Amino acid sequence: MESYMKADTKRYSGPPESHEIRVASRTAIKDCVSRALAYLEDGEDRKALISGQGPTVTKAVSCAEIIKRKHPELHQLTTVESAVVEEVWKPKEASAGLDDLKVTRELPVIKVLLSRVPLDSSLPGYQGPLQQQDTGIKHPKKGSKRKAKN
Repeated sequence: MESYMKADTKRYSGPPESHEIRVASRTAIKDCVSRALAYLEDGEDRKALISGQGPTVTKAVSCAEIIKRKHPELHQLTTVESAVVEEVWKPKEASAGLDDLKVTRELPVIKVLLSRVPLDSSLPGYQGPLQQQDTGIKHPKKGSKRKAKN
């Protein structure tokens, strides 16, 4: 591949929904959380859709979990899909006699819908509101560690 350079990348994903937050690698988690909270509080739908694809899947899940800890009354619906990405690679030197390469690959996509309004609990990926005992963070007990004397 050292004889090629990436010329074009096409991602096949539709336009974002009105309440969707697409998490990118450069997206700060606090920005994602604050936008989602604004959609949940001020939006007409009172819901937020957080989506991430490829390497940003874990960041999207982290954002959703932080929001759920702040607002345990939220309903969650998670879907996992795949997105098609098509890359075109061109030879660095046209005189080398190499052809253009077209590489198609699939990236994992996660979409987490958080809603103040109850969602259909029969759908796969549904999680109801958190129970009160689930919202606390448990820390290990701090014990005194003494060094053994010789």
